[in-house]
Amino acid sequence: MLYERRLEIRTRGLVHGPELITTPLVTPRTGSTVHWKVVIKSRESGEELWVRPFATLIEAQRVYLRLTGVEPRYRDREFVLPHPWHEDELSYYIATVTTYNTTTNNAAADWSAGGTKCPVGTTSVDYLLVAGGAGGGRGSTNGGGGGGAGGLLTATAAVTPGTNYPVTIGTGGAGGGGTSRGADGVNSVWNSITALKGGGGGSSTTTETGNGGNGTHGSGGGAAVNASGLPRAGGVGTAGQGFAGASTADFQTFSCGGGGAGSVGTGGAALGTGGSGISSSISGSALFYSGGGGPAISGVGGSGVGGNGGTSSNVGLPASPANRGSGGGGGGPSGLGPVGGAGSAGVLILSYTGGGGGGVTTFPNLAMMGL
Repeated sequence: MLYERRLEIRTRGLVHGPELITTPLVTPRTGSTVHWKVVIKSRESGEELWVRPFATLIEAQRVYLRLTGVEPRYRDREFVLPHPWHEDELSYYIATVTTYNTTTNNAAADWSAGGTKCPVGTTSVDYLLVAGGAGGGRGSTNGGGGGGAGGLLTATAAVTPGTNYPVTIGTGGAGGGGTSRGADGVNSVWNSITALKGGGGGSSTTTETGNGGNGTHGSGGGAAVNASGLPRAGGVGTAGQGFAGASTADFQTFSCGGGGAGSVGTGGAALGTGGSGISSSISGSALFYSGGGGPAISGVGGSGVGGNGGTSSNVGLPASPANRGSGGGGGGPSGLGPVGGAGSAGVLILSYTGGGGGGVTTFPNLAMMGL
């Protein structure tokens, strides 16, 4: 199509933002970070065709101005440029991205300053809300099940400028120790929307099952092999947020993976895995969230973010990186009972235009910006 050629020409040779901003220059409040992204969308389908994150607004503005082809007459004075900029089939804009990653946020400052108040001029926001992932189960003789991922919700919400929207980010659950399954994660809540906690992975004692029953968990924990060889159920997930952990069968050899936001955990007669996570580019980088924890005996965590299961007498690995809402790995098979890995905490990411930078239409002069 014609716009594909135009897209190629406009983006060629540009300095791209980093694939993952780990230390944004704007860190206004403990537990939150702010950065910016430049986006090119198809006006017909709404599909994002090109997106890059930037640590500072001026970096994003430089790339935005080159994409839109601003004329040289603006070099020596401030000027106003519409947001978004439309060009035939393409639409260009700068969005502000605020990320919350601690337990509770209720600071009445604008989102762009790391607070929880909707900025003036912002009436809708894209969001990703993830709950805390659960811990993997204790190992014991047969190995523990993987922890279930925290529930994942992503959509566009209408918001009211000047309104405060408190944020609660769920922590990850601890790995199971003693004779216990892994601990559940904790719910994340924003704007009356609740992402449900991950369910803990099962341990291989005779009474433990993968947690996650009654529809109260985002994704369910994986079941562990019963010492008596009896079948055991994995925890169930909640539709629209996550999937179930795998269940065992009679005299099964392997424990089971926890459910993820993208698929059920696996396990049974063969080595199990954690359920897959879901990839989102809301931050400006394509990243996976809410992968299930892998079961014992080297079970792999989902999508590279769930914790791997422990081998032999080794403990289960924690979910990593932090703040992805993934489940921890099950503890390895040993009579000493290696503990399971911890789940990772959840996160809230808001992407919006309007106030707080993304909707600022007055630009510094081009000479000041080095253009």
